[in-house]
Amino acid sequence: SPRVSGSITAAGGSGAISPALAGANVQLQQQTSGKWATLIAGVTAAGGAWSFAQPLAAGTYRLRCAPGHGLAVGLSSTFQVP
Repeated sequence: SPRVSGSITAAGGSGAISPALAGANVQLQQQTSGKWATLIAGVTAAGGAWSFAQPLAAGTYRLRCAPGHGLAVGLSSTFQVP
């Protein structure tokens, strides 16, 4: 599975996956009532970079990457937006 790294703030987030793959699906998910819901979805650019520029409410978030190419789904650590 890919390693998903980055930072999430109230203004959005950015980061990259490793191994670097262009076109990998990346989702920003928020935890609500014990379940993860996808808020934003996109794909990685060349070099595995991703970014989301959307204001985020306070809460707990994570990134989910489903790259395909024989790789399993990768998850980031959780992020707290105050």
